[in-house]
Amino acid sequence: MNKLIIFDCDGTLYQQPDGPFLDSPFWQEVIEKSIDLIAETKKYAKDEAKNIFHNFFIDYGGEISRAFNERLGVSMDEYFSHTWGKIHPRDYIQRGAIHAKTLDQVLTKIAPNLAVLTNAPQPWVLNVLREIGIEKYFCGNVWTGETAIRKPTRESYLQIINKFGVLPKETLMIGDDEKLDIQVPLELGITTVLVNPYNKPTKARYQITDINKLVEVLK
Repeated sequence: MNKLIIFDCDGTLYQQPDGPFLDSPFWQEVIEKSIDLIAETKKYAKDEAKNIFHNFFIDYGGEISRAFNERLGVSMDEYFSHTWGKIHPRDYIQRGAIHAKTLDQVLTKIAPNLAVLTNAPQPWVLNVLREIGIEKYFCGNVWTGETAIRKPTRESYLQIINKFGVLPKETLMIGDDEKLDIQVPLELGITTVLVNPYNKPTKARYQITDINKLVEVLK
């Protein structure tokens, strides 16, 4: 019996809308809330704030929170609370969310401990867990992407294993991304499950098309 299951969040505990993330309505809402935060913080007009965000994206790529911190003095926690944290998950969690019934079965039959490891920011992840109705199952054991210890580093997985005092071979990692969620756990000796509705090639030990089929695969 596994003693610990680690879940990724986006794309695993629920399915994301199809298409590139940077073209998604979700990312457009992140942009809008980021622009609003620039305008509020520095009392800029909306057009000026848009130009500043554009420059942030060019200069920092995807590390927008770092740009806010270094250019505007806005902490990472403040940035994510005022952007990702104010986006309601019900607008984006449209299908394939894990059922509480599934987690009840997991805790009964598969593993006594559950954790979340994701590169998404904490305000968003906690809102997602509440929206799906599964926050209680993780008892605060949620590791998010605000620090340098994040997927796919070995340390991101080892910090969780060490906290629970289990061995890699007693641990199960479930995710939807081969590079972030499967490759490093395999190297560490963790059993892996890929949520794989599109039948992508994988080295994971198990694959499922739907997260709610987890119990069927592992029982």
